[in-house]
Amino acid sequence: MRWLALLFTINVVLALWHWSGERQLKAGPKYQVADNVIELSVSPLGSGCLLLGPIFDEGVAQQFDVRLRELNRRVALIKRDREKAPRYWVYYGPFGSYAESLKEHRKFRDEGVDNFIITQEDLYGALSFGVFENIDSAKRMQALMQGRGYRTSIRNIFKFESRWWVEIEAVDRGAISNKINDIQYDLGLALEMREFFCKTVASEKPLP
Repeated sequence: MRWLALLFTINVVLALWHWSGERQLKAGPKYQVADNVIELSVSPLGSGCLLLGPIFDEGVAQQFDVRLRELNRRVALIKRDREKAPRYWVYYGPFGSYAESLKEHRKFRDEGVDNFIITQEDLYGALSFGVFENIDSAKRMQALMQGRGYRTSIRNIFKFESRWWVEIEAVDRGAISNKINDIQYDLGLALEMREFFCKTVASEKPLP
């Protein structure tokens, strides 16, 4: 019976040792450190990364990337495109020929209506009556032209804004934070900083 009790005790000790090892390998919890900034506590056995951004100028982003590489850390430059609010183009036409477009252009100009001939391929020869930031202004212009007897159209113009983020390996964040801040100061930057496990940074979606 004693050897059975001893065997049971050994199994319990081994199970507790295995359970303790698994806990050490698990990531720490997430917690809020500032508005829109989530920090992930990093286990001593894990590898931490910092994500810095956004940067709106590609040239500055590349300079920042180069300067961070001088710290002898793994660095990656990440580009994200965000769709901006559309603008609204009010136009009339196109016409059968450029000569007809020119004739209509001069007629509207003589009537005091600002316009120009569009040279964009799919609207070549049409007359533009303006590009507006909101749809209500575009519709008012369309109604004005309709009151003059002209049936105009509205086209949405979509544009994208590029933003760059820089990922840098930072297991010992305290040792490089001051250097990163110095580089930001030199480049006139004041970036948001997030901390993640390195394996999760590259797949972080969506970035702001």
